[in-house]
Amino acid sequence: MFENIKDKLNKRILNTKNLTSNFKFIDEKSKKTIKYNDEFYIPFFYYLGQAIEPKNLFELGLNLCIQSSCFLKSCKTVEYMLGFQQKNENYFNLNIPKSNLRINYEKKYDLHYGSFFDDEFQKKLNNNKFDLIFINQEYSFDKLFEISESIYLNNLSKDGIMIFSDISKKNTLDIFENISKGYRNITENINNKIGVIIK
Repeated sequence: MFENIKDKLNKRILNTKNLTSNFKFIDEKSKKTIKYNDEFYIPFFYYLGQAIEPKNLFELGLNLCIQSSCFLKSCKTVEYMLGFQQKNENYFNLNIPKSNLRINYEKKYDLHYGSFFDDEFQKKLNNNKFDLIFINQEYSFDKLFEISESIYLNNLSKDGIMIFSDISKKNTLDIFENISKGYRNITENINNKIGVIIK
């Protein structure tokens, strides 16, 4: 499966601009980030959506909902999507990610902006097992490891897939490798950018 995805990425059949042409962004500056202009990054999520059929999707680090919405553009089996964005000192409006999500998804969803340990969010998270989890949120090493391991152990379904979306960062790579080795998982490394764990 992942060899096929890698093959498509290497052929550069699709690019991020085409995949997100009808998405909303904060401003033009947000379209110029490294990830947005990386031909191997956003297209990966679209190709992944062609290859798997999860029922429940969780995204930790919703941001503008670019990754999950590109995934949902090609995957039509998801029945519930939970998105989380960590609250900080910067202003964040859920309307933009909600708008991007609704372009490609019409089923049940919950989006939460706040603390990972909010009672309301924890209830939604722990009431479900997720077949697919995207890890996009930036935290310190210790906090990201704690949260990622907790999600892996408690919220990822058997044979579920966890995607670490930025293993070019050492902290994320270390956490990805630690969980992979610690629990003896099947793993994939996509162009040294995206880490995949299959539980």
